Amino acid sequence: MVITFITDFGMKDPYVGMMKGAILKLNSSVQFIDITNEIPPHDICKAGFFLSEIMPYFSEGTIHLCVVDPGVGSLRKILLADINNQFVIFPDNGLISRSVKKYGIRTLYEINKEFFNDVSSTFHGRDIFAPVAGRLASSCNHEELQFLNKIKTDDLILNPASDLDRSQNNVTGKFLYADVFGNMIFDIRKADIDDNFIHSEILYIDVVGLKIEDFKLSYHEGQKGELIALWNSLGYLEIACVEGNAFEKITGSGRELICTIKLNN
Repeated sequence: MVITFITDFGMKDPYVGMMKGAILKLNSSVQFIDITNEIPPHDICKAGFFLSEIMPYFSEGTIHLCVVDPGVGSLRKILLADINNQFVIFPDNGLISRSVKKYGIRTLYEINKEFFNDVSSTFHGRDIFAPVAGRLASSCNHEELQFLNKIKTDDLILNPASDLDRSQNNVTGKFLYADVFGNMIFDIRKADIDDNFIHSEILYIDVVGLKIEDFKLSYHEGQKGELIALWNSLGYLEIACVEGNAFEKITGSGRELICTIKLNN
């Protein structure tokens, strides 16, 4: 059984290791895969984006532990969802929004926190999320687990869906995140352009007032230090600086981080 981790705990502290230990006490045969434990603190949007993009690469029955939980210790719910024939354990704070929009949701359960003993008010990841994952990985029928209460999907907190922002001949996307190389990913997908603007020609890309004339297929097509636009491996608009850091270069402008594709219709 595979259990993945998406958290904002980082790796300097023992939190991730403690969660894995709690799981191994219940099931020593699980395989852990760290998607990332370096989500910026409390950034549920980035965590949700990563979850929605990694699910196609995992098999049915995979358990995804998503612990980016600013409301830990509050009355917020802890939920288990069956999405894309995989299980996601997550706080009810909107983190799951992209995955629900992309794949739908089959079944939703609220986790009864009263089932668990000696629960810290500041570390539900170790004391609730991890034991749920361990027991789920050991169960032949998850519906028989006593701490799961089936609830209506209407009760789920979801962030508003974001659609393409089109004004006249412009398609504008918001900044999603920068990867370790400083490549900036924006919320415009190649599929959106291909499906909705079939007969349109892309004239140029504007990122915070800087004009990029065309798309590249790969990084080596640009000159060192040049800002380039390309469709990344996930199919999203990416702004990169060849052998440099686009995020550092662009954020120095102090302008809002949006990117606009100018179309000729």
